[in-house]
This record gives sequence, structure tokens and C-alpha cells, in this order.
Amino acid sequence: PLIPQCIHDHKKNICDNCKSENYNLCNNYSFYGSRIDGSFCEVLDVYEWNIYKINKKIDLNICSLIEPTAVAFNILDKFPNFLPKKNRFLLIGSGFIGQILARILKRKKPKINLTALDRNSFKLKKIKKYSSDQLLFTNKNSREDQYILSSLNEKFDVVIESSGNYKNFVSSLNFAKKNGLIIFSGNPNNDIEFSKNQISSILRKELIIKGVWNSSFKKKMNNWKSAENFLANIQNGNLGQLITHAVGLENSAELLNKIHISKNRKTNLNYIKGLIKSF
Repeated sequence: PLIPQCIHDHKKNICDNCKSENYNLCNNYSFYGSRIDGSFCEVLDVYEWNIYKINKKIDLNICSLIEPTAVAFNILDKFPNFLPKKNRFLLIGSGFIGQILARILKRKKPKINLTALDRNSFKLKKIKKYSSDQLLFTNKNSREDQYILSSLNEKFDVVIESSGNYKNFVSSLNFAKKNGLIIFSGNPNNDIEFSKNQISSILRKELIIKGVWNSSFKKKMNNWKSAENFLANIQNGNLGQLITHAVGLENSAELLNKIHISKNRKTNLNYIKGLIKSF
């Protein structure tokens, strides 16, 4: 769905990032369904560049998961050198991308020491098979929450923030060991402020902080191809269970409203990924 400026302008304007095929880092990209219309359309006229041919043997519902799975592979590309070591991983957020990332890591490193932290017990149950430990964090500043936070301090070599909760970005600095790697992949839901002591902690611990944006679509390292291969090989492994809701286009507003209310903690909804069919 990403439209680099070089495609939008018919290759009249090519930034340095597009020249190096870092299209997700294009200085002036657009995006179907986000920056321009495209979501909830029965028919969408797109650039040929944006068409990705998929293996017809893969179930179409599973194919709909390629884009967010490609984002998970882009996260994975940020720490390939950490995988062979006996390192401890912390995954903050067990939404769809977190669920997929845990499955990819488990497949690459079966004995991985991965702790999942989330405020939703339903999501933690879904990730249990692919993680060493699951911690329920209510985010209500209770005694239990404070105990969990303190027990995680300086315990992890790699911390992946995928929830988007602004508080977790700051907490990640505490959770990482010295010389640790922190990956910010969640889209923050609020402004974030770092104190002088927290910045000092980054320096004193010599932390590495990497950001992840969308997915890479290069000729040599194609996250979309990696995602397609992964989904093709694992689709019989009950991956469809991550699609917790499927509705037609006419019922999409009702589903999105339920998800919105649930995210504001006003109701409980066992939700991971919703599928809206427009055909």
C-alpha cells in the first residue's frame, strides 16, 4: 500500500532513499488507506508497482496477513546478530505483529528465551506456545504492576516495544541490559517525554535504539517475499486463529467501533486481527 514519490511522480523525483530501494523511508511517500483513500473500497485503482503477485495455493484470508507480517520481518532484520546468542528477549505488546514476530522467532530459534508483556490475558494465551513467560500488566499502577516493572529492570538483551503505549517506550530503557538493543515498532498513542536521568541511562548503559517503519520492499531483501513464504509454510499451523473477527464491508463500522471501545478499556473484546471483506 506504500507509494514512494518516485512512483507517484513517475520517476521524475527520486530521493536518495528510493535510489537505495529504502522505499519505506521515502522523504515524501503516500499510502493507500492512510494518507489517501483506499480502505473500505470495493474497487481500487492502483499503480502497477503496488501489485504483488501471491501464491494462489495460499488461502486468501491468510494472504491478507502478508502486509503486517512483512512489518514483523522488518523488525527481525534489525537484530539478526542477536539471534545466535543466549540472549533474553522482551516483547511488549501481543497484538498481531507481536504474535507473528513471536512465531517467527520461535521457528528460527526454538529455544528462545522470550517474555511477553501485555495487558490482555486473551492475547497472552495466544502467545503462550511461542514464549517462555507471559506477564499480565494492567497499566493501573497497582502493587502488582509495580512489582512486575521492578522485576524486569535490566533483565533483557533485546526489548521490542510493539504496543504503541507511550509509557512503554520509557519503560523499555529500564528493561534493557547494558549494551542492550531496544526496538521501537509501535506507533505511539501519545506524546512521550524523557527525563534527564532517562537520557543519562541511555548513555551510561550504552543502549542501542532502533526504529522500525513499515516494511522493506527491496530486490535483495524483500520483507513481503519473506512474509509470503512464512505464511505459506505455517498456514496449516492454525494461523487463521489470529483472525478473531471477519465481517463484510457493510458491518465494518460496527466492528471498528467495538475495537475502539475495547482499546479504551471500556469493554472486553477478545480481538487480535479483524478481517473486512469488500467482495
